[in-house]
Amino acid sequence: MRIRNFTVFIVLLSASCYHISNEEIKVMLSSEDKRKIIKASIYISELRDTTLVSYMLDDGMDPRISHDFRYYGMSIYQIKMGAMKKLTGINPPYIYNSEPDSVIFKFYFNLAQQKGWIKTKD
Repeated sequence: MRIRNFTVFIVLLSASCYHISNEEIKVMLSSEDKRKIIKASIYISELRDTTLVSYMLDDGMDPRISHDFRYYGMSIYQIKMGAMKKLTGINPPYIYNSEPDSVIFKFYFNLAQQKGWIKTKD
């Protein structure tokens, strides 16, 4: 029984230690592969990693639509704005959809700048 408990503990421990490095996230966000961009954006929001927000918003108005069954019909823009909503805990000025909207993008971009997540250029 002890060996079984130890084995279960090791399996759970290794599963919880899965980590994607910041460099990998940056590469994924600059990829042409929509699935990688989605995965990186979701990962940033789940971990609440604000150090990578500037990389996520680099192409925040990406209109490409996902055909992955989990995000079918959603645009990259929509997924990134959802990640920003989760990171900030603040709703956008109005409901967004799959069509990129510069007002909502600027709202979250300015909010990220105010919070110091994106450095302003002087």
